[in-house]
Amino acid sequence: MCGAVFALDGQLIRELLPYAVMPRAGTPVVRTATLTYYSGAAECHLGVGTPEWFGWLQQATTFAFADVSGTFTARRERDAHGREYWKAYRRRGGKLQRAYLGKAVDLTLERLVAAAQTLAADASALDRLPPVGEQAELSAGPGSRPRASGNLPAAGTPLLGREREVAAATDLMTTKSGRLLTLTGTGGTGKTRLAVAIAEALRGAARFPHGVWFADLSPIRDRALVLPSIARLFGVREQLNQPLVALTAALNSRELLLLLDNFEQVVGAAPEIAALLDVCPGAAVLATSREPLRVRWEQEFPVAPLPLPNVGYDDTPTLLMRNPAVALFVQRAQAVEPDFALSEDNAHAVAELCIRLDGLPLAIELAAARCRLLPPAALVTRLERRLDLLRARRQDVPPRHQTLREAIDWSYELLTPAEQLLFRRLAAFAGGCRLEAVEWVGGPDAAELAESLLDKSLLVPVHEQGEHRFRMLETIREYARDRLDATDESSDIQDAHSRWMLVFAEQANTGLRGPNQVRWIRRIELELDNLRVALRWCLDAGAYQRAARLLYVTAIYWWVRGLYAECRRWAEELLATNVNLAREARAQVQFVAGEMAFLQGDVDRAPPLLEDALEGFSATGDFAGAGMVLGLLAFAASGTDLGRAEALLLESAAAFHSVQDTWGEAWALQGRAGMLLATGELAAARDVYQTSLRLSRDCGDVRGIAQALDGLAFVAVTAEEVVQAAAYWRESVPLSLEVGHQELLVYGLRGLARVMLLTGQATRATRLLGAAQVVLERATMGDWPIRRELSERTQAEARAQLGDAAFEAAWTIGGGLAVEEAIHEALASAAAVVSPVASDRTPERATQLTPREREVARLIAHGLTSPQIAEVLIISQHTADAHADNIRGKLGLRSRAEIAAWATEHGLRTGTVEVP
Repeated sequence: MCGAVFALDGQLIRELLPYAVMPRAGTPVVRTATLTYYSGAAECHLGVGTPEWFGWLQQATTFAFADVSGTFTARRERDAHGREYWKAYRRRGGKLQRAYLGKAVDLTLERLVAAAQTLAADASALDRLPPVGEQAELSAGPGSRPRASGNLPAAGTPLLGREREVAAATDLMTTKSGRLLTLTGTGGTGKTRLAVAIAEALRGAARFPHGVWFADLSPIRDRALVLPSIARLFGVREQLNQPLVALTAALNSRELLLLLDNFEQVVGAAPEIAALLDVCPGAAVLATSREPLRVRWEQEFPVAPLPLPNVGYDDTPTLLMRNPAVALFVQRAQAVEPDFALSEDNAHAVAELCIRLDGLPLAIELAAARCRLLPPAALVTRLERRLDLLRARRQDVPPRHQTLREAIDWSYELLTPAEQLLFRRLAAFAGGCRLEAVEWVGGPDAAELAESLLDKSLLVPVHEQGEHRFRMLETIREYARDRLDATDESSDIQDAHSRWMLVFAEQANTGLRGPNQVRWIRRIELELDNLRVALRWCLDAGAYQRAARLLYVTAIYWWVRGLYAECRRWAEELLATNVNLAREARAQVQFVAGEMAFLQGDVDRAPPLLEDALEGFSATGDFAGAGMVLGLLAFAASGTDLGRAEALLLESAAAFHSVQDTWGEAWALQGRAGMLLATGELAAARDVYQTSLRLSRDCGDVRGIAQALDGLAFVAVTAEEVVQAAAYWRESVPLSLEVGHQELLVYGLRGLARVMLLTGQATRATRLLGAAQVVLERATMGDWPIRRELSERTQAEARAQLGDAAFEAAWTIGGGLAVEEAIHEALASAAAVVSPVASDRTPERATQLTPREREVARLIAHGLTSPQIAEVLIISQHTADAHADNIRGKLGLRSRAEIAAWATEHGLRTGTVEVP
């Protein structure tokens, strides 16, 4: 509490000299809500109104108060019965004025300010300061002053994780242009607690000398009662049918802040608030509401849930405690269980709870209150019914916050029947949806109704990967799902949802094979939870044909993303139903199950499934499907019969060619090139890969381009053409990352590890091998023998060069790298091999970058897109793109991935970046 030197402003002292009862040197002084006093020779400070302040008053005898509202000296005295109290004294015009302050527990900042104002205003007011705890009345007469600075409730607990919001809102409201600020957000986000903190920060602001006044509107349902409720704060009597007139008379010469809490159920009264601000130029309003008021003056201030912990990166208790959601959980858990502490044993469970509860402060507080009964890990397992599990035990919690269900009930009951209908139906979507999907289940008026649900904070707008989407917090969705399940239309809505997903998946199937492949992969990624929900419903409801088609048309996505095990489980479950699937549908499911089994290296299960699928495709005339199966059968045969494998691949390519399927033909040729590699025919393999690369470029298949380049790189590294191999992987790896192809990322990292070893960098090679192994294990993929053999040879040679201890240390470091970090290192290494001269000159050339360009390079290394960079640096997206182009030109780089690799290699990827 002791700190730097503190002194009263000299000019202020000179102005107050004629009036003050001057304290002796060293007397404690209160100024700007801070007490300065001496403990020995040390100067100390503490905040007025804090527990430390009231503790200090118990042993103090006097202090001085100096503020813009006035000045006085306070002394502790005793009455005739020996009871202690405090009194304020001020000398004015040769006369000693005094005012009763009350007991030590009554000496809040408001009380001190009110005493100073009373003593400064009127000598006749001696000893007539309003009694403590009695609401001060605000005179309506011109030129009169308020006798108290407001009635803001005490916060109760520290506010965590909202420093940025408090600062931003305070900045908005300290100017005359800030007249009406509405904090909006769903129930449980902590709008009231944040509003009180903002009001507390504004209470001493010069703009609001007449204080901050709080009105809880939650008991009110009639809009006509809003202004009378505000008027009662100031002791203003109502005038029949003219509440605005009486209130205006009281406030039109005042400069104060009104905090109007829980405005959502009387939002119809918003025009009256705007009218009040029109005629009271010194007044401002801070409101909380689950929807904006939509009147003049208003500036909306959305209140989001607390930031979620970054599980996987911040798993230690020390790091997790920096997250406000986790810190809130710990704070509230200690309120019921004083010995509770974040530890290695419970940190992950606490972080998981905060994530599963969407970072909602109310939900986190309710969960933490159960820690006396259940440890965090047990709470996680019980969250399936979170709405009923989380119930408050405190008696002072508002009824609507006793459980999460009641908090959301509050919002639901305020919806119109049409809004309630759409709200229930949107529960069918997991992870959000696009507007087209909203209209699919909601009908022609859905867009307008969705906008209303956005206004009421029951939907959240999300801009992800270039798409505008709507989503519900999972806690809200669980509530909406319960409401939907209680109706007769639940099954119909789930049916409509799965039909929508099939329409989407059919579009995706076409997109996945063309120049927009990356975009469609990302779109499916956004809809993955919806795809899972649709598959589950189809299997449970007996819509087996639809489930089969959903799996088949999204097979490329499951393959590219490395989700072999999950996709196979869906397909195997469908086959196990033993229902009469149409022959085409059964062949499609058999193909998917066989493909995923093959990719997992299950050589026993894959061939019979693929043989059955081939028979079905042939019978139905599906040449493209037959071509895929023939290619997979060829790969399966490659371990035992290369001749048969090559014949099957030629047949596969011919099947694709017959239906002019360039995508499939390029895929089959890549398989044939792999067979040639296995037999050591490097020159022939190179030619076939080149043909495949040309076809893939023709149809814009990014995955195919990456795979052909990876094959060419493998041919080159096998021939120990390290520069050529590095050049191919330098182009292939970023493309593999772009489409999220886990298998190709593994091969690229291991291939570049081989390049590093051959260029004398055994330690770096080992790190890349360790990183590749982690990706391999996470993808649960098979490992082609020819690729595995080269990786094992690289490992053995690196171990021999480094020794066991150094090898194991480098391997461990590599395994601890994030995938993006490993890729940046690999690409930087490849760049040095491909262009050693340019690489040597890079530090020199880096001096040509402007400070802004270096910052853009740093943000690119952190993975930010151009729109995100534009938001962080407060520039246009066009300018961000221009900076990136300049960086590429100055450094001789070809892609953002290479910029990221360069920035990482040269130490620019520092610190952390908060993505907007």
